[in-house]
Amino acid sequence: MKRLTSSFLFFLCLIQATLLFPEVGVAQSKNDSLNRYYHKIANESSDTNKLFLAFEFYENFRKRDVKKETEVHRQVSILRNISFIQEKFGLLSESENTIVDALKMLSILKDNDSIKVDTEGALNISLGRLARKKEDYKSAINHYDKALILSRDDATITMINTNKAYLYYRLKDYNVATEKYEVVLQKYLASNDSIRIARALNYLGMSLAKQKVPGALEKIEEALTIRKQVNSDLGIFDSYYNLSEYYRDRNNNKKAVYYINEALKIAIANNNLDLKYNALSSLMKLDKNTYIREFAFLVDSITSVKRDIENQYAEKKYTTDKQKALAQKRGQEAEEYKKQRTIYLLVALLIIVLSIGTYFLLKSRHKKNNIVQIYKTETRISKKVHDEVANDIYFLMNKLQSGEVDSIDVLDDLEQLYFKARDISRENNDINTKDNFEETLKFLLLNYRSVHTEVITRGLHKIDWKSISENKKTAAYRVLQELMTNMKKYSEANAVVVRFEQGNNKLIITYKDNGVGTSLKKSNGLTNAENRIHTVGGTIIFESKPTEGFKSVITI
Repeated sequence: MKRLTSSFLFFLCLIQATLLFPEVGVAQSKNDSLNRYYHKIANESSDTNKLFLAFEFYENFRKRDVKKETEVHRQVSILRNISFIQEKFGLLSESENTIVDALKMLSILKDNDSIKVDTEGALNISLGRLARKKEDYKSAINHYDKALILSRDDATITMINTNKAYLYYRLKDYNVATEKYEVVLQKYLASNDSIRIARALNYLGMSLAKQKVPGALEKIEEALTIRKQVNSDLGIFDSYYNLSEYYRDRNNNKKAVYYINEALKIAIANNNLDLKYNALSSLMKLDKNTYIREFAFLVDSITSVKRDIENQYAEKKYTTDKQKALAQKRGQEAEEYKKQRTIYLLVALLIIVLSIGTYFLLKSRHKKNNIVQIYKTETRISKKVHDEVANDIYFLMNKLQSGEVDSIDVLDDLEQLYFKARDISRENNDINTKDNFEETLKFLLLNYRSVHTEVITRGLHKIDWKSISENKKTAAYRVLQELMTNMKKYSEANAVVVRFEQGNNKLIITYKDNGVGTSLKKSNGLTNAENRIHTVGGTIIFESKPTEGFKSVITI
């Protein structure tokens, strides 16, 4: 991951902030550790599940406000990682739009920011690569030209020129491709880089061959020899593929078929689907059967048309999204005026909804619990409604009566009141333990996720929930709810992992967070959790120390 800034003053301020606010420093360190972990996944992994986790992590960070230059650098780095993941999923247009968003964000920085210049160059290289994959070669060249202006080291400049040479080759401008490949070949010869020497030789030979210049075949064969010496399977495939094309251009069908079959062997040995597709497509074109050749041509034509449509759709979608965003902003401004007139009604409606919800909740509890439990429930809910909702409503009413109030502030307060009322209602609702309990439990856990806290589940989908009684599922749900609520209120954790295992007729749930920990003095919440698990014949163990997080193992 790129460093946030090169300024000595920034690092001095960071050290001071860490000394004055150690808990902030610890939280930042943990976030950076997760950032580095997911950065490696985004750039190196092909595991779909890990890529999804990395994408969710970066999407949460992406929603943060950007106010400082250091945050701009961090956000741009996050957008690049999101783009890498989208590219791996084959979402080339979405990946391209993400890079464009990163470039817009860079415009906030000063033009003399050295990191801005390097990053802008790297982003244009990414746009060039994406355009090349979409076979929009002219756009790719434009992006690489922009990157060349911003690049300062010879290795990057040579790499860009190599890509441009290939793009001119694909555009059938073989004269320009030849000139550029001759230049980059000399660079690679000076650095003694065998793999890149072979690549430059290979396409220099192909460019010369397209122009029917003598000596072209020798360069292609020399590239193949180098690639065999360094055991570069992908390079050998490339050489065989180009040799087949060389002989196909000269109507030597026998040698063309021989070399494409050799290329196919390499693709099969490496189990590379893309290479198999390319080799088989070329082999079909060489087949004497008219229908097979016609089919290969038809497949290529359909692929080309679909790609053009996707590119046009992506461009129009990007424009439409911008127009929708502008229209939505104007609509929101108009709605603000209407909402101001309905504030009192919303407050009254909120109180009514809360009262009705509390009534039905108490009625449901009365049917299931004894008199003691009813009393405890009523006391707890009443206290929560009074402390968390009623006081806020009274405060809001006083604010409204004062006359000096901002409508937006009032709407924010109402939204907070709504969320509190909703949370109280959810916390005491009946649990659906019959239909798709896995989704019910997953929704509970992910509901505690926020931009500051990542919640990860493991093994949830592997549990046979139908084999577990409703009483045990209810106990598991309520205990996890208690643990997650305690985490949210007290732990300051930014990562929570809940693992589910099943074996020997037992369900084992392991909860672990990286919060501030505790000395494990029994609170009402932990006591309630123990009582629930003991009621269904299970056990629960708590492990925690100050600053070392919190762990609980539930066995039922």
